[in-house]
Amino acid sequence: TEADGRVLVSRVPFAAPVNAVREGVTNYSLTLGTYRNRLVNSKPGLAQATVRHGFSNTITGYGGLMLSPVYHAGNAGVALNTGLGAFGVDITQASAEISSQETRRGHSVRLSYGKWLEPTSTSISIAAYRYSSRGYLGFEDAMSLRDLHTRGQGTVPDLNRNRFQAILNQSLPDGYGSFSLSGSIQNYWNRSGRDTQYTVGYANSYRRLNYSVTAGRRQNFRSGEWDNQVMVNLNFPLSFGSHTAYA
Repeated sequence: TEADGRVLVSRVPFAAPVNAVREGVTNYSLTLGTYRNRLVNSKPGLAQATVRHGFSNTITGYGGLMLSPVYHAGNAGVALNTGLGAFGVDITQASAEISSQETRRGHSVRLSYGKWLEPTSTSISIAAYRYSSRGYLGFEDAMSLRDLHTRGQGTVPDLNRNRFQAILNQSLPDGYGSFSLSGSIQNYWNRSGRDTQYTVGYANSYRRLNYSVTAGRRQNFRSGEWDNQVMVNLNFPLSFGSHTAYA
């Protein structure tokens, strides 16, 4: 607002790069808890710590640790913010104690990319996950496999091998909302076939009401049939004197 009352408005386009923070900024977190799953009998304690540091507005380093009595994992990676978009790469090394006679070790490599196209107000986010070793287990898969061994069952949960996911968000002219497209393909080490899923969504607002509609399809790898889902989300404010809540 100028001295003569004129109001000047400028718009600065931005998109948050993958895992990136600004130069000199450090983000960290620490989580302590107990794993609880109604399908798994054991409830091990766990601790997780993460950190991100911006060495410059171009380079961010990040990493983390996850520890429990029967599972250990460490992660390290780097995010690069360039004129062609934001790139990220990281690797996770994990060790899971399945039984007193068996310990599984492996690593997972993740590649990610994001780009904001200002002329068309388009946001593109692409992430490719490759689980490059058969021995790698995420925490949830490790707990499920331990439980199966404890019960004497030989069934092995689906072990991820490769996953590719793409997301596109497109803003429409003022008043017309936005729409999004997303899709993913995933295959596994211990079974043939792949999971395929894609969704399309539209979001907008009418006066004080925000709403969105999403439709998706997912293919069952065993039967080859498609499962269709539609979701409608409504968000509107409820005023209680000087306070506003949302429903």
